[in-house]
Amino acid sequence: MLICPQCSAENPNRNNFCQKCGVSLVEHPCSHCGETVNYGDSHCSHCGGVVGRVLTVLIRQQVHPSNPDTELRLDADQVELYENCIDIGQRYQLISPESESPLKAISERSATRCAKAEEGAIPGWLTGRAVDCQPLQPSVLKILLSQQTEFLQRLPQLSKADIVQDPAWLGLGLPDAAIPYFRFTDLMPTIPEVYDAWCEGPYDWVLLGDRQDWPRLVDLLQTETLPDLELIFWIKQIFQLWQRLAPQGLGQSLLSDHNLRIDEDQNIALLQLLENEPEMAIDLPKLGQGWHQHVSQTPTAPSGLVTLLDRVAQGEYQAVEPILEDLETCLLYTSDAADEEDS
Repeated sequence: MLICPQCSAENPNRNNFCQKCGVSLVEHPCSHCGETVNYGDSHCSHCGGVVGRVLTVLIRQQVHPSNPDTELRLDADQVELYENCIDIGQRYQLISPESESPLKAISERSATRCAKAEEGAIPGWLTGRAVDCQPLQPSVLKILLSQQTEFLQRLPQLSKADIVQDPAWLGLGLPDAAIPYFRFTDLMPTIPEVYDAWCEGPYDWVLLGDRQDWPRLVDLLQTETLPDLELIFWIKQIFQLWQRLAPQGLGQSLLSDHNLRIDEDQNIALLQLLENEPEMAIDLPKLGQGWHQHVSQTPTAPSGLVTLLDRVAQGEYQAVEPILEDLETCLLYTSDAADEEDS
C-alpha cells in the first residue's frame, strides 16, 4: 500500500499516480535544488542533498530480565548492518558525513545542563541518522498499532510494569524503550513520534522523526534581540513539561542542552525522551539551577525571571504549580511594561 503524500489516500503498490488526487507516487522535486528525484532515492543525483525522510535512530542493547543492573556497553562495530541499512528489508539507510561513523555512542550524563558536550558514552546506547527509502509505505509499526486501538487508548493510564506484562504489548513485540513515547502521545509534537520500532537479536531499535537540524534553545538564549515574553514563555513550557515527565523518571530530558530545541512555531521541542540515570539526583532545584545558569547569562532576561529561577534553585518551591503561577505573573508584568514603553 502507498500513502499519497498530498491527500493521504491509500493506493495499491502498483499505482504510479494517486487514484484520488493524481499526484505522482514515483517521483517528486528535490527540496534542495528542485530537480526530479524518485521516492526511493536517499540522495539527489544532481546536488547530493538528502531527499528522503530523515529519522533519528536509537539502538539499545537489551538487558536480561534476570540481571537488570548489568552494565552494558555497545560498540557500533558490533551492530550488524545490511549494506549500510539498519533493517533486513533495507528500507532505512544510514546517512552521515564521510569522515564520521554512521553510529555513535550518546550520553545522557554528558548532556546535562552543566556540560555542553554532546559526545560521550553510557551503557548500551548508540544513535545515528537514517533516511526512509520507502517513504510512501506505512511502517510496520503503524500497521501493528492500527490493530491495537483499544490498547493504545488505555496505555497512558498503565504503569510500565503493567504495560510490559500486557498480552497486547507482548503481541506487538516492541522494545520497552518505545513505551514513554506511547504514554505521552498528548505531548506530541513537543516530543517526537515513534516512526518505527522493533527488536532484533540482542538490540532494541527505535526510530524517531529527526530534529537535529532544529535550533538549540541554549543558542537562541544568547540572541541580543530575544523578546522578554518569548523567553518567559519558553521557561514556562519547560516547567509544564517537567510536571508531566519528571514523575515518570524522564526529567533528564529537560536537563540536556542538546536535547532542547525550538520548532517552527517557536515552541519547545525535544529530540528524544531521556531516562534518569539511577545515580543522578534529578529534582526541581536541579532544574532551577540549570536554567538559572543559562537565563542569568541571557542579555535580555528580565530580572524578575532570573530571581524566580534562583528561588527554584535554592529549593524554595516544593511543587511546580506555584512556579507556573509566578511565571504567569511575570508574563503579565512584562507584557504591561512593554505596552507602557510602546505608548
